[in-house]
Amino acid sequence: MLYKRIGYFLEAARCLNFTEAAKRCFISQQAMTWHISSLEEELGVKLFIRTTRSVQLTETGIYLRDQFSRINDDISLCINQAQSIGKTNRSTIKVGIYESFSHKTIILPVMQILTQTWPDIYFDFQLLGLGELRNRLLDNKLDLIITTSYTWRSWGMVHSIVLRRYPFKAVLASDHPLVSTEFVLSGLADLTLLTNEQPSQYNSEISIKNMPLWRQQLPRKDYLHLPDMTTLLVYLKMHRGFAYLTEELEGLSDTSQFCFYDLPFADACSDTICCYADGENNALLRRMAKAVQGIFK
Repeated sequence: MLYKRIGYFLEAARCLNFTEAAKRCFISQQAMTWHISSLEEELGVKLFIRTTRSVQLTETGIYLRDQFSRINDDISLCINQAQSIGKTNRSTIKVGIYESFSHKTIILPVMQILTQTWPDIYFDFQLLGLGELRNRLLDNKLDLIITTSYTWRSWGMVHSIVLRRYPFKAVLASDHPLVSTEFVLSGLADLTLLTNEQPSQYNSEISIKNMPLWRQQLPRKDYLHLPDMTTLLVYLKMHRGFAYLTEELEGLSDTSQFCFYDLPFADACSDTICCYADGENNALLRRMAKAVQGIFK
């Protein structure tokens, strides 16, 4: 019952109109109101602010909308994967995708284009961190990865197709003290750089040399390595530091919780790439990479 109510809540959050949401869910407006009230009571929080003229999400409602949407996408993926497991006579392609990519604009479209174009292949999709994606590809535990990197040219015997370049921006919480003044890049020199990249990228001389010049010159006091993007965003909101992000990739461009500042470097960009290692399926994997590339044009 909780899962069904969450579905009703997500539809109401999209429409901000209980009557319209009820029509889309094929239930009455009274039933929609009851389900939302029951969910609020079960969770112990207020999700909507309702007046005679409008329906708006509370701050808690906005947070749960974003989190429940991602969970709902993951559940749908699990169901589709489970339904495919029992099918026979299908080869398997293991595809790794950077876990912090936007679910709406990147992860789901990638899954859809591959499964729809090659229905006779079973795709084992895995959402992983940056370092794990690269390592599993090189260890032949993944056939194809879609990720982002500015050091991919140093990866060795890997075939890579650049899908698109995204500019990095300096990111602060919208209520951070630095936001109240005119932004100056040098002001970040006293702040901690929050990152979910591997620590080895910062304590290895070889890794540092492989960094582009703009990356080496960026001001910061020190580094704080965090396990995932969700944790990083929480730390940003807590004013624990700042980050360099590509807002389109992480799906942050529609939020008012952060401020984004352009960097004064023409090449301060991250390449979104599709990679595969040498193997017997090279021709097939290249066609798949080209199909994924179409999503980013």
